[in-house]
Amino acid sequence: MAYWRLIFDGGLDYNTVWNQMTPAEIDEANAALDCLQELRNQSREG
Repeated sequence: MAYWRLIFDGGLDYNTVWNQMTPAEIDEANAALDCLQELRNQSREG
């Protein structure tokens, strides 16, 4: 799981990611971050 990615790239804080989120929520948040980064990349290209 990419815990640190959510903190450094996703703007979440340490406590939220490590203490309050379930593994399923972390997976979902990483998938959402993937989508967001893809949209940002597309907007730069277009």
